[in-house]
Amino acid sequence: MLDRISIELTNQCRKHCHFCYNHSHPTGATQWEVDELVDLVTDCALAGTKAISFGGGEPLEYPHLCELLERLNGVVFRSFTTNGLLLDVDWIDRLVRVAPDKIHISIHFPESKPEVDRVIAQVSELAAWGIHSGVNLLVARSNLTATQAAAQQLHKSGIKTTLVGTRLSLLSTSLSVLVQDVSRANVTIDRWKIEKSQHQSGRVDEIDIACS
Repeated sequence: MLDRISIELTNQCRKHCHFCYNHSHPTGATQWEVDELVDLVTDCALAGTKAISFGGGEPLEYPHLCELLERLNGVVFRSFTTNGLLLDVDWIDRLVRVAPDKIHISIHFPESKPEVDRVIAQVSELAAWGIHSGVNLLVARSNLTATQAAAQQLHKSGIKTTLVGTRLSLLSTSLSVLVQDVSRANVTIDRWKIEKSQHQSGRVDEIDIACS
């Protein structure tokens, strides 16, 4: 039994980050039909799944997001991860009506002050409307100083849940060095979660690391 399942709604995303694990892009056309998703999640819930996390691509670019969240209300814990670029007042109003259980907003570039400031403002706005949210903060060895500054800014803003992630070549020495570097940068780490991504060949090229 899987307590929590992650589903990629679409591979469409206007941000088009070079490191995207899903190779999402602005013209991505792959997406689920909403009835397929509802049936799948309902079956998973009957089998014991407690929570569903929706990603992408960008969930806010998936045309049936609100319908999906509404139809699954009460079935499982519903969360999704967004880059926040489309999360304006109109979107927040729509989300309030379907009441997702949690929204994660990603900071992909902690060295970008406008991005950090935007996400902090969006988390505050969601909280004002009663929507629980958190922040995914991506970190690489090349931007530990920026990550530390962003993490401190988040903390000062009262945002207590910060996930830290990275992508790197799968070398045990790289992993241990990264953990040491993040620790030396005084970025608070409570728990490491490691997820492997495999190519069709079965060879593991990269890992995602997150702490929460």
